[in-house]
Amino acid sequence: MNKITLFKSLFVALVLSVFSSSLFAEDVISNTFSSTTMQTSISAYDKTWDNVSGTTLTLTGFNNNNKGWAYVRCGSKNFASVATIKTKAALTEKVTKVVVTIDDVLDATKVNATYLEVATDAAFTQNVQKTTVTIAKGDLAYNVTTPAENCFYRLTFDCAQGSSNGLIQISKVDFYYEPVVEPEPATGITATVAVDV
Repeated sequence: MNKITLFKSLFVALVLSVFSSSLFAEDVISNTFSSTTMQTSISAYDKTWDNVSGTTLTLTGFNNNNKGWAYVRCGSKNFASVATIKTKAALTEKVTKVVVTIDDVLDATKVNATYLEVATDAAFTQNVQKTTVTIAKGDLAYNVTTPAENCFYRLTFDCAQGSSNGLIQISKVDFYYEPVVEPEPATGITATVAVDV
């Protein structure tokens, strides 16, 4: 292998390394539920309260067993309910997907729908994008169709009246986003390659 071919190979490897680690990487805002992140003790399925972890989330229709669980549950045996988890403020990051860790689903037939809405206003009336997925145990990913900065995010869990409380159990909500990559400043350094003839 001559020196030019070797130089080209090293240069391509360096460029691929830089691009794969910065351009295609995703960062995450991770939100978990614990006695320290939950701001209110709740033992019902019809209240609104905040959880402060990676960002502030407002939950409606979720029970935290008076902050005794390291997760939250929605869906009541007493009435049909629509539970939501939404960002209290717009996220400045360009979110590409929201991943919800579903620990358990007691009865999937009682879950009418689960979806993510993305909007540019807190009332979810402007530039709304909606992604619907089927409820399942595990990491449930909602992909954002058109990622944008400064958006609000709302997850909805529409449940029929269940045979028991806590139809859906959630332990984590992660917002994956594209990191801002600052361009490298030009250094003015040029490479010289010696060639054997």
